[in-house]
Amino acid sequence: MKKYVFALMLFLCGAVLSISASDLSVAKHNLSSAQRDLSQISSKSNRAQQKQSQLQAEYEKVLNQISEHQDKPESLTYKNALKKKESLQAKMEQNASEVARLKFQTDSLSQVVINCEKILHEAEQAKADEKQAKEDEKRAKQQAREEEKLAKQQAREDERLARQQARDEEKLAKQQAREERSSSTQQEMIEEQETPISYNHSAAVPQTDDKSSQSEKTTTENNEENSDTLLWIILLIAVLYVMYKIIKRVRWNKCPNCKKKRALKVIDEQDMGTVKRSKEKNANGTYDLVYYRKIKVTRECKYCGHQVWHTEVRKEA
Repeated sequence: MKKYVFALMLFLCGAVLSISASDLSVAKHNLSSAQRDLSQISSKSNRAQQKQSQLQAEYEKVLNQISEHQDKPESLTYKNALKKKESLQAKMEQNASEVARLKFQTDSLSQVVINCEKILHEAEQAKADEKQAKEDEKRAKQQAREEEKLAKQQAREDERLARQQARDEEKLAKQQAREERSSSTQQEMIEEQETPISYNHSAAVPQTDDKSSQSEKTTTENNEENSDTLLWIILLIAVLYVMYKIIKRVRWNKCPNCKKKRALKVIDEQDMGTVKRSKEKNANGTYDLVYYRKIKVTRECKYCGHQVWHTEVRKEA
């Protein structure tokens, strides 16, 4: 029986140790089985102890009978009491060995349960620590991503501010240059006005030439700046127009149901009649009667089968 108990202890502890990290439910099942066995053995041990107490009480009664009939050794009561005494002694010895065996099993299983509970608690704690470590790692990664995103936003903002500052400085420098040229031109004009009139025509001609050349230079620079500004405005309008056409084309072919792009295709065109008539002049100089017809166009999504329709007015060929 001792070998059986030790084998059971080793089996339960080994089972919990081997699977505590992989499957806690199996470990809990083994622990509940050990607790159930311990409860059964404890109830058996209690019943054996109660039986031992009953046998001890009967044994004391038999001893009293023997002491009462000791002076009559030949009597039947005395002989029966002696036989009963021997029988009770054998039963008490057998029951005492059973009580000792059950007590040993109870103590062994109690130790097994304690060890299993300890190991199971450690496994659950290890699992909880692992889960907490994963959550901490996830939180750290999330924080790192947010910090990286914030750093990128800050870098873009700094770059935008730097470009804005550079444009402002360039604009200010151009304005200062224009003001300096204007002030220098005004100063030259003032100096020319303050210069006394000379009757030497050969000396007056170069001054007029200098003034006209300076004026032409200023006009040329202003024209160049205006042409550059106009060119940039035209380029911006062209880019915006191309973007508008692209967005309109993408939205026109986008399915309103499944939201997929380039999904709608024309499956039917229904003539709904003439909406107006007009006379238009042709290449020969004569007037032709032209009809405009209303057409119902049905388109279908090639992914989900959703249909949409619209009407348009077309010139009859």
